[in-house]
Amino acid sequence: MAATGETQPAKHQEVGHKSLLQSDALYQYILETSVYPREPQSMKELREVTAKHPWNLMTTSADEGQFLNMLLKLINAKNTMEIGVYTGYSLLSTALALPDDGKILALDINRENYEIGLPIIEKAGVAHKIDFKEGPALPLLDQMVNDVKFHGSFDFIFVDADKDNYLNYHKRLIDLVKIGGVIGYDNTLWNGSLVAPPDAPLRKYVRYYRDFVLELNKALAVDPRVEICQLPVGDGITLCRPRKILHGSMAKISEKIAQLGWFCGSSITTAITGRTFIPACKTTVKLKNPRFLFPRTQPLYRCCRAMSKSKGTLSSPSLLVVRENINLTDEERQIFERLLQVVRHFNLETQLRVAGGWVRDKLLGKECYDIDVALDNMLGKEFCEKVNDYLIHAGEETQGVGVIQSNPDQSKHLETARMCLFDVWIDFVNLRSEDYTENSRIPTMEFGSAEQDAYRRDLTINSLFYNINTCSVEDFTGRGLDDLKSGKIVTPLPPKETFLDDPLRVLRAIRFCARFEFEMVEELKVAAADNDVKCAIADKISRERIGHEIDLMVSGNQPVKAIACISNLGLFWIVFTLPPNFEPPISEELDRICVSYMDEAWTLMHGIGSCTFSDEQRRLYLYAALFLPLRKTIYGDNKKRIVSAVNYIYRNSLKLKGSDADNVIRLHNAVEKFSSLIPLVVSNEGMQPAEVDWKSDMIDVPVSLKLRILLGLLLRDIKDFWRAALMLSILLNKGSSVERVVDNVRLFKKVEEEILKLSLEKVWEVKPLINGRDIMKVLEVKNGGPVVSEWQQKVVEWQLAYPSGNMQECIDWMMRQKQLNHPTT
Repeated sequence: MAATGETQPAKHQEVGHKSLLQSDALYQYILETSVYPREPQSMKELREVTAKHPWNLMTTSADEGQFLNMLLKLINAKNTMEIGVYTGYSLLSTALALPDDGKILALDINRENYEIGLPIIEKAGVAHKIDFKEGPALPLLDQMVNDVKFHGSFDFIFVDADKDNYLNYHKRLIDLVKIGGVIGYDNTLWNGSLVAPPDAPLRKYVRYYRDFVLELNKALAVDPRVEICQLPVGDGITLCRPRKILHGSMAKISEKIAQLGWFCGSSITTAITGRTFIPACKTTVKLKNPRFLFPRTQPLYRCCRAMSKSKGTLSSPSLLVVRENINLTDEERQIFERLLQVVRHFNLETQLRVAGGWVRDKLLGKECYDIDVALDNMLGKEFCEKVNDYLIHAGEETQGVGVIQSNPDQSKHLETARMCLFDVWIDFVNLRSEDYTENSRIPTMEFGSAEQDAYRRDLTINSLFYNINTCSVEDFTGRGLDDLKSGKIVTPLPPKETFLDDPLRVLRAIRFCARFEFEMVEELKVAAADNDVKCAIADKISRERIGHEIDLMVSGNQPVKAIACISNLGLFWIVFTLPPNFEPPISEELDRICVSYMDEAWTLMHGIGSCTFSDEQRRLYLYAALFLPLRKTIYGDNKKRIVSAVNYIYRNSLKLKGSDADNVIRLHNAVEKFSSLIPLVVSNEGMQPAEVDWKSDMIDVPVSLKLRILLGLLLRDIKDFWRAALMLSILLNKGSSVERVVDNVRLFKKVEEEILKLSLEKVWEVKPLINGRDIMKVLEVKNGGPVVSEWQQKVVEWQLAYPSGNMQECIDWMMRQKQLNHPTT
């Protein structure tokens, strides 16, 4: 085409374009030909008003608005829900499609944006159809899920909100939409970034939410409860239509069975959760009504979990789809075939098995790059040498073999060999059995069978193998697959015995319970809370290993659930040990207070938008929230210095990085300072120096400039963590109940906006106009010292007060201050 001299249609230059069409001209043609001419005047007016808003990219596109309007008419929708409203363009499109008595439950955390469009919605005569509720959607959805009158009550639900919660919404909405209704998830092609190359110029928020959208798409693709259709309209929309499973009399008997705590068959996949349940005990019930779809005499089994006897309904745990088989990637298939070539070439009788987490994650449909190959008749190093011998035979380049020596203190009980195949690092280790002595968590290791290896593992869901030779999943404990399907955390051997052998398994059980939102069986909870096990945790596990597990929990997807579980099991002060002779005394409920602060911080962070933080900032923010009630707890160390108890927990109890401890303590210190400034920022009133007790020696400037100095000094101290400190300050002073979340989010946005208006966001990167040498010249002194340091601080304050000032103006100010003998030099 280019050779003929024809002009190519314009194409999008970046992945962040709202429309996914390759041609801007073609998209404009659709808008001008089919959309804009038929767009109601009220929607056009709202679209134009929204275009002037700084966050206009959040709005629904005009072609998608037209699509939603027609879809609602086609399905004769009357009762709908919208999660994520913004200025209300899609909401108005929905309202115009509904009959006059139609209803929309509209949920958003920001009423201010909704009120931008509200006058237009009112003028269109459809405001009476809308019930707008301000606040996070999940708490309200939980209330509705727990009230059976809302089940199956919505004809249509449209979700265009926080992408990191899409799966959480789906878990709940599946109960609320009626059979034959539709759930629509917006932005499911996410700016085209789902197939963008790694080096694509993605915006920060696009890159952050990309993995959440990928996870949603993957889950919806295999969810047996819904039919789906993904369309490239706007930024991509996925429609989910619940399958017709329960109806009429079937629904009534299902409810009755739930009340009794029984279900039909050797196992059942519920219409609500799609999860398979495993029978615990059995009886036979005769059913009199022949219209029921059950046989007249049918074995019924008491459901192990997710049956609510009190409410008479099936509960709705986390969405979990367990695959029947493992689907290998091309890369994995290539790696495994190479390993089998080695076995065949040398006529080895070796069975190659991938162990543990890789098997679990692949069955859950998650990608995993941590491949551990277990060998039944040789050491890992020996097999790697065989691989290299084969590569020489095949005329290929050999690979380096790394050997990681056993390190029992770090839970590395066997020597592991590592080798890179097809650019993937593979670990090789032999199968083993373990024998523990009384006062040690370090076992005696021996070669073992696959079954012995499976039983010595921490949890049944981690005991599964994938046999490369036979291409099959092996479950030697006989319950690993069932526990994975039913979402249970179970140990292969009796839990107390397992925990006493290796107490670290308690923390691993908690971590996996939180990570996958599984249920810890009662026997395991009892064992974990046993005093003998608590003593074993304190005495047999190195603090480094405890800290590593806690860090994985806090960095994970459900940190609050994990730490709450630690508290509920009575392990909080065993994990987060306090220093000796600390003061003041703590209350018995302090562990629960710590967890509640972390919970509130988590809720506020998601209310604001979790992409506000980097992973490191998020992690330290949550630690700072957890230890916020301990910020004033101190003790005297060996050098008779007064030290924060939080510092002790970090450096001694968890053995985490000292820099992390310093950052958390800096956050705690900043919380107090921010607390004193928030009222001044919000009120925009004049401020007297005495109103802030932590900075009484400020330079003499007009009152109107002092707030910028104080905020600037605070941000220069905590740098990129200032948003975390602000959120913690809000929690400390306001709390975070469901009713207050909205106020807290609004307060955060207000203070953040003022800081940005003052151009302070990166103030710590501003270099001083005058360095120490220049100050010495102005002061006419030959040596540095406290006087020069004092003036350096004054110069920083002057720059904060006068951000557009230059070097000469700063020197002139210094000369005037010197002449006034303020400060004395």
